Amino acid sequence: MPKLTRLQSGTRLTPRRNDGVALFLVLGFLAAMTIMVGTFLEGVRFALAQERAASNELVVRNLAQAGIDSAIGALLEDAGAYEGESDVTLGEGRYTVRLKHEADSNAFRIDSIGEIEDSGRVLHSFRLRARVVIEDGRLVSIAQTVPGSKRRET
Repeated sequence: MPKLTRLQSGTRLTPRRNDGVALFLVLGFLAAMTIMVGTFLEGVRFALAQERAASNELVVRNLAQAGIDSAIGALLEDAGAYEGESDVTLGEGRYTVRLKHEADSNAFRIDSIGEIEDSGRVLHSFRLRARVVIEDGRLVSIAQTVPGSKRRET
């Protein structure tokens, strides 16, 4: 119930004009704080999603590289027997290697795909390609590329 004040000229009682101002100030402050906290939490969520995506990118790149390395090792052991690998589980994900022998040469094209999966759904994948030349059980040259980018000689 509002406080009543007595008028100087008479005995009539009227409500004070500033009643409830403190309530409106507190509600305004709480609304501003709610907006600020919500904005902060949205920023944190966005940063965590970026970090998770960067981490997944690194993992699938390493999985694809593991497929290339595995294929080179198998080719060095017996180039004629190796035909590639499918869905090899390694750590958090898997890789698949496809091999193509270039006709009339000792060169092989290796395509490796690294993937992270969750509940049957691929979350992230990365494809890496290499061209290797093997002579007399020795690795003569290797050229790696990421499809859609420039070649990296190693």
